[in-house]
Amino acid sequence: MKKVTVLLGIMLCATVRLSAQTTPDCDKYTDCSTAKSRAGMGYQDAMFCYAMSCAQTPEEKLTYIRKSADKGYPPAQYFLGNSYMNGSGGLTQDLAAAVDLWKKSAVQGYFPAALQLADYYYAEKEEKNTALCWLEKANDIAGENRKTVPKENLEEFDRQNNLAELKDRIKQFRSEGYSCSKSDISQTEETSKSGEKKATYLRTDISEKTFDSDGGTQDFHVYSDGKSYSVSDVPGWCSVEYKSGFFTLSCRPNYGAYRMAILTIAADSKTASVHIEQTRAKAAADDIIAVQPTPFNSYKGDPRPFGLSVGYVRKQWDWKTDDGTTTYGAFDDVKNYVGGIQAGLRFEPQFKYGLGLNTGLFYEYYSSKSDEIESDDGDYRYTIKFTEHSLYLPLHLEYRVNISENFQVFVYAGTGFDYGLSAKVTATDPEESGPFFTSTDIYQNFDLGFPHKRFNASLDFGAGVRLSGFQVNIGTSRGLPDISSERDISIKQNKPFSVSLSWMIPSR
Repeated sequence: MKKVTVLLGIMLCATVRLSAQTTPDCDKYTDCSTAKSRAGMGYQDAMFCYAMSCAQTPEEKLTYIRKSADKGYPPAQYFLGNSYMNGSGGLTQDLAAAVDLWKKSAVQGYFPAALQLADYYYAEKEEKNTALCWLEKANDIAGENRKTVPKENLEEFDRQNNLAELKDRIKQFRSEGYSCSKSDISQTEETSKSGEKKATYLRTDISEKTFDSDGGTQDFHVYSDGKSYSVSDVPGWCSVEYKSGFFTLSCRPNYGAYRMAILTIAADSKTASVHIEQTRAKAAADDIIAVQPTPFNSYKGDPRPFGLSVGYVRKQWDWKTDDGTTTYGAFDDVKNYVGGIQAGLRFEPQFKYGLGLNTGLFYEYYSSKSDEIESDDGDYRYTIKFTEHSLYLPLHLEYRVNISENFQVFVYAGTGFDYGLSAKVTATDPEESGPFFTSTDIYQNFDLGFPHKRFNASLDFGAGVRLSGFQVNIGTSRGLPDISSERDISIKQNKPFSVSLSWMIPSR
C-alpha cells in the first residue's frame, strides 16, 4: 500500500503507542504455563499472549491466535487480519477475510485496525469517503484512549502519538471534498452488535481436504458477515461439530474404496463449497513395511573422511653386508634412527561393514646431528648435521569398529611409498660461525655414507582410535625393496614408529 503510506505515514507512526492502551498486559502471565492454563479456561488475552510469546511452532501460534480472534478479542482479530493481508503465518492471502477481521476489531475500539481500514479503502478500494470515515473512527478511539492518560502527561501523549497531525489529515481530506456518511461504520457496528445484517460474503480457509484411510479431524474456519452459517451434504462417514467461528469435521477410517463428498456451507443467501475425499484402505500386503536390515558394523554419524594431521616419525636403515645386518640412523655414533615430523592431509573414506581406506599425502622432515668428531690431523673438531625432506603416500585397507557414533577404534595394513625430495649434510667447526662443508644432494653418494635411492616402498600396519573429530594413529613400516646404489650392500629403509594426531573435518 505504497500510495497510502505516503498519505497516512504520520498516522501509522502513532499506531504502536496508541494501541498500547488496548493491547493485552502479558506481563501478568509470569510464565508460559500460566498463560496456557488461563487460555484453556477461555481467557481471550491469555490465548493471545500465549500465541505471541510461548507458542513452539507457527502452527501452534496460528491456532491460539484464531481461538482468541474467534472469541472476539480485538488485538487477535487485527493480528489475524494482517496475516491474511500478507499471506503470512501459514495462511493464503485473502483481503476479504482480512477486512472482516479488521472491522470486527475496529468497532470494538482498536486503533490500529481503524487505521488499517483507512489504508485499505484509500489505496485498494479507492473509496475516499469510506477511508475518511475510518480516519475519524481512529480519531474517536484516540480520544477515548486519551481519557485514560493523567492530565500532566497529556501533552507528551499527544506529541508522541502525533494526534495533531492526525486531525490535520482529517481536515485535509475534508478540504479536498471528501465526506463521511458513517454508513459503512454504522452498518459494521450494527452487525457486530445485533447480527441482523444479511451476509454479503462467505468463505472458508480450506476448500479441499484429503483424509487418509485412517480417518481424522480437521477444523474449517468460516469467514462471513452473516449472523450464522450451516453445513449440509455431510456424508455418512463424517460428522460435524459447530464451534465459534469454525466447525470441526471428523471422518471415520475407510476400510473400502476411495470416497468423496462436497460439503455446502451457507450463510443467508451466500454459499461456499468444501471438497473432501478419503483414500482407499490399503491391502494387507501394502501395510507390510519392509524392514531394511542395518548392515553389520555400519556407521550412522558424520563420516568425516578428510582430516588435517601432524605427528612424529622415526626412520632407520638396515645395512646388510657379508658381515651381517646392522641398523643405522644418520650416524653410527648416535641413535640408530632419525627423528622427524610429519604433517599433511588425511583421507579415510568408509564403506560397508566397517571397511574403508586409510590414505592421504604427507610431508616429512628429518634431522640428526653427530657427536663431535676429531679431524684426521687432530687440529680441530667438528660436527655433521643431516637433514632430509620427503613425501609419504600411504595406501592402506582399514577395518573400523564403530562402538558408537562418536567413538571408533580401527586397524589398518597396506603399502606406503616414500620419495626423497632432498637430503643434505653440513660440517661445522664449533669455533667458526658457519659450516665449512655442505653437500645439498647426497642421494646415492657412497663417499658421504649415503648410497640410498630416493624411492622406497614399505609394508605398513598400525591401529588408532577416533573420538568425535579427533583421531590418533600409531603405526610401523618395514621396507620392501633394496634401496642401495651399491652392489655389495643391501639397504632396507624402515619406520619403526610413528604417531599422529588428526582433526577430521565435519562433512555435514
